Amino acid sequence: MKGDARAQQRVAVSGRELSCNRRSERKGKVQRKSEKIRTDDVGMLPPRQVTCRVQHEWPSDKIITGKPVPRGVTTELVDPDTDLWEMVDLCLRCGLKRRMWCPGRVPDGRWRGYKQPRDWVTLTVPFYRSDARRENFGRMADILFPGGGEL
Repeated sequence: MKGDARAQQRVAVSGRELSCNRRSERKGKVQRKSEKIRTDDVGMLPPRQVTCRVQHEWPSDKIITGKPVPRGVTTELVDPDTDLWEMVDLCLRCGLKRRMWCPGRVPDGRWRGYKQPRDWVTLTVPFYRSDARRENFGRMADILFPGGGEL
């Protein structure tokens, strides 16, 4: 750590936890802490994220030669000198974005980074396909099994 002046401290303001460093606090500036949530409770996941934890719905997987580009796939010229393009793929279910570089308009096959949506919940425990199935069925039990198990 490079001194106490840069040390982070937490300040509770109106029931929300905020983060600011001491220098900005003296100037009256307060920066909001990220809204990201970290938990080990699978029940806190929004319904769309339960399924997307094990299999995202990437539109780039549906690209077919001769057909229009699927909604959610965008390309942007990053460096005109080297003809470097960037393809951004947006999961249609949960809103997660991933990027791929395309030097010379040919994808290199490696995804460079992911960006989570604002309501993304980070799990601190392993989460498998069977866990997603169990969670989805548990949330849909009233609809899947009407009568609540009465004989």
